[in-house]
Amino acid sequence: MKSGAKRLIAAGTTIATLFIVAAVIMGLQTKSMAAYGMKIAEADTLIEQEEYNDAILKYKEAIDDKPKEEEGYLKLSIAYEMVDRIDYAITTIEMGLEAIPDSERLKERYAELNQGKVQNELAISSDVLDSLASKSYYDYGKTNGIEKVKPLSNGEISVRVKGLNADLIYKNTSKNPNAVEGNAPTSDSLPAEVRFDNIMSLLGGSKSARYDDIKNLEVEGLKIVDYQEFGSAVSFGYGLYSFIIQSDEDGNISSASKNIVYIPSATNQASGDTKVKGKVINAINGDGVGKAKLVFKKSGSSDTFVTKTDSKGEYSAELDKGEYTVECTAEGFIDEVKTVYVPTYTSEWSCEIVMSPEMGDNEARIVLKWGSSPADLDSHLLWNSGHVWFGDKYSADAELDYDDRDGYGPETTTIHNLKGNYTFVVHDYLQEGGLAASGAEVTVYLPGEEPVTISIGGSGDAYTWEVFTLKDGKLKIINDIKEYDLGLNFDSDWDL
Repeated sequence: MKSGAKRLIAAGTTIATLFIVAAVIMGLQTKSMAAYGMKIAEADTLIEQEEYNDAILKYKEAIDDKPKEEEGYLKLSIAYEMVDRIDYAITTIEMGLEAIPDSERLKERYAELNQGKVQNELAISSDVLDSLASKSYYDYGKTNGIEKVKPLSNGEISVRVKGLNADLIYKNTSKNPNAVEGNAPTSDSLPAEVRFDNIMSLLGGSKSARYDDIKNLEVEGLKIVDYQEFGSAVSFGYGLYSFIIQSDEDGNISSASKNIVYIPSATNQASGDTKVKGKVINAINGDGVGKAKLVFKKSGSSDTFVTKTDSKGEYSAELDKGEYTVECTAEGFIDEVKTVYVPTYTSEWSCEIVMSPEMGDNEARIVLKWGSSPADLDSHLLWNSGHVWFGDKYSADAELDYDDRDGYGPETTTIHNLKGNYTFVVHDYLQEGGLAASGAEVTVYLPGEEPVTISIGGSGDAYTWEVFTLKDGKLKIINDIKEYDLGLNFDSDWDL
């Protein structure tokens, strides 16, 4: 009896222990869910207050607590969408689907984001096309630099220029019979065709586009054709330009599609002066700089043109074709001097000038500018105790003043404490490729010194450009396109 009683007592004790453990686990789970809900609610409040970066961090904390709950992923993706970070919104949902593969809500959100990305980003870059139709072979030599000239077997000439990921094809035609002489284009000739390495870089930077998406671009004569060089292709017109782009049988295209863009003839070339319109921009907020004075001095000539900006920072000038030195001054700003080139075949041309406000003695400023593609280059300033970028814009030592997301810049970072060892890196956020040909340049302003401009150098397919280091105010130029560890995993790390 005693033995049986002992067994019964032992069994009862075990069951009681199990109940206690289960109760503890349930209590912990309840407490954990309550903490998760509180973080979601705090993030929701931050969204209402338009404190988007803080809300993003709070949603990430909630997901870390409960990675199997879909609400955190959904709301974080919406927060990213609110700050125009569609790719991060998509990455967030992808991570959610890895954790909860059967979630219908996450699947629907994923499809919605991808479709919205194409609709938002697909657009023909008119400024790139207009530049192609206005720059002569001589102009490219002056502004970009000729990288390679290759005679083709059919008498045509293929040209690569710096800063443009494309082959320019020059050939004699009935309208331009003297475009090619010998093994090179003539100085005033325009390319007859352009073949882009990545046609999607001209169409907004998406990786692919459906036939119906192209139709929404308001193109003319869109159709699927059997083209002898490509096989299946889409053909359409856009203004004066004609496109043929390799496609599948349904008319869908991708970044790998071979392509030809036909450039209109230069027979109606502009004569006389060019109307130059532009804007002087404040580097730290993107606003126009009013009452700025611009002096255009033509190279090799005594010709000078002086104008001022209006209250919006806008100006206009009538200039002859050719190269000019522009001196721009404004009260409270550092003087800006740059060289510009008015192209041969254009009656109107735009020129923007970025000015940095004056700084303190212990400050430095970094201004990033680039072309239309890639659409979004990001500035990263790293040092032992910090990292300033769009995901964390402010610290006691430095801040990201202005974040540009649609090409050209400026994107501006200010250092408030020169005592330190800083590294400045540029990252192709959307990973479109073409960083080497982006035309990116970084201007560094240091107290008591002339501004230093670093133009992107090198080649390769890396998405990062290590620009310089700054140690206790001493600048060392690196200028290297390479894979650089920013301490972030751009595919799946919550540091995004």
